[in-house]
Amino acid sequence: MNEKIYRTLDEWVTLLRDLGRKGAKIVTANDFRLLLGLGEESQRKAVSRLVRKRLLLKAGKGIYLNPFSLPSLEELAMILVRPSCISLASALEDHGILSQIPQVTTCVTTRKPAGFKTPIGEIVYRHLSPKYFWGYTSDGGILRAEPEKALLDFIYLGLKRGEPLDPDEFSLAQVNPNRFFQYAERFPRSVRKVGRKIFAGRILTPLFSPSS
Repeated sequence: MNEKIYRTLDEWVTLLRDLGRKGAKIVTANDFRLLLGLGEESQRKAVSRLVRKRLLLKAGKGIYLNPFSLPSLEELAMILVRPSCISLASALEDHGILSQIPQVTTCVTTRKPAGFKTPIGEIVYRHLSPKYFWGYTSDGGILRAEPEKALLDFIYLGLKRGEPLDPDEFSLAQVNPNRFFQYAERFPRSVRKVGRKIFAGRILTPLFSPSS
């Protein structure tokens, strides 16, 4: 294989800027090997050098950020652990259900729990059984739990961890109560019980029509 082993830093900057313009915000070590025709040893040396010079930012095992076109934390979350979905506090805040901005991006996954402290922020993944991994929308490749499902995930995993829950901390203007309780039928009874407490006295005037 005809490979160029050494590139100047200016050449790497030009290359990374070009990749950024083409949408390559997240790159893997294998990407360099395939795109540039580098052998495995040359690829390792090149990546190590770029990380030292901060021309690549390491986010996870074999996963790097292009500093000339950084992804959002949510875009990165979809890559670090698959399958995964933005849910819990992050999705609740996005939907206006929780006013407090979470310190980390919270996701659910059918894989083992995990956490990553990356150059652009922290991501935490909580495990959900595959039977509960549903109720999300996709926007630009980012999976995000619907308001009702994010709230159910929050209740369900909070109960499993014995975390205290204040029913008054939720703003339910964006939650369809009909859909919430329909979804809740697929969760344990304890989750439905907490859901009733949260909605107690709040659904006398429906926020959504039954068909919404």
